[in-house]
Amino acid sequence: MISYDYQNTYLREYLERCKDIVTVPGNSKVLISQSKLVIVNYLSTAYLEALISDVPTVFFWNKESYFLDDKYSDFYDLLISVGICQTDPVKAANFIDIIADCAEDWWLSDSVRKARNSFLSVNFGEPQKMVDYLIELARL
Repeated sequence: MISYDYQNTYLREYLERCKDIVTVPGNSKVLISQSKLVIVNYLSTAYLEALISDVPTVFFWNKESYFLDDKYSDFYDLLISVGICQTDPVKAANFIDIIADCAEDWWLSDSVRKARNSFLSVNFGEPQKMVDYLIELARL
């Protein structure tokens, strides 16, 4: 079993170079909305929340541990083509290094907008309908 101290042990040299790391529990939607670039290191709800929130987002998909059924093999292709979804950790780090200071420009480029919107449309329908639905649920 790996303890939570692994971050301090194995990642120390990398963590020291980070400007800010949020590791406290809290409302992820609030943290996402306050971010200039969201980086998600595994497939989780966080990358979907960030995409729906329309905040510059890069997430990592490890094909070796998160398998897709053959009929869904192209599920992330559009997101991969524009850099939102990364499949190689070294290339992901290099990509993030390139866009970190201009994440909004990258995020607002035509190709990224089209890929994001298409992914959300195919998988969730109209994003505003989902947002409205979730707000309505929160009021109940």
